[in-house]
Amino acid sequence: MQKLESDVAFSQLLREVERKLGRLTDPSVKKLLGLYENLGLPADVVYLLVNHCIATGKTLDTLTLEEYKELSPIFDEDVFDALSLKTCVGQRKTIGGPAHDEVLRQIGVIKSFVEERAGK
Repeated sequence: MQKLESDVAFSQLLREVERKLGRLTDPSVKKLLGLYENLGLPADVVYLLVNHCIATGKTLDTLTLEEYKELSPIFDEDVFDALSLKTCVGQRKTIGGPAHDEVLRQIGVIKSFVEERAGK
């Protein structure tokens, strides 16, 4: 999340969405991040989607592909992949992030640390 803290557009997006909806849960932030990072959507397009969901009483998960396409023809089936928590978590490959390979790397670092300390 360190990258996101320095990403002004995403930070502003989160502030505006939280202003409308209240405090967001971690999965909700990850879904917005999936649209923003994994699909490369600009923050204003993600904000448009959020406003559409508010107006229709739907969520990003319950919009159909047809509804996404009505908002913009750029959407196709990959929108659902980008919204999946597995994808959102798997793409967080920053140091300390939750991506599978990064978690395995962190486990290796901790094991090495413990082994070094145990050997002394």
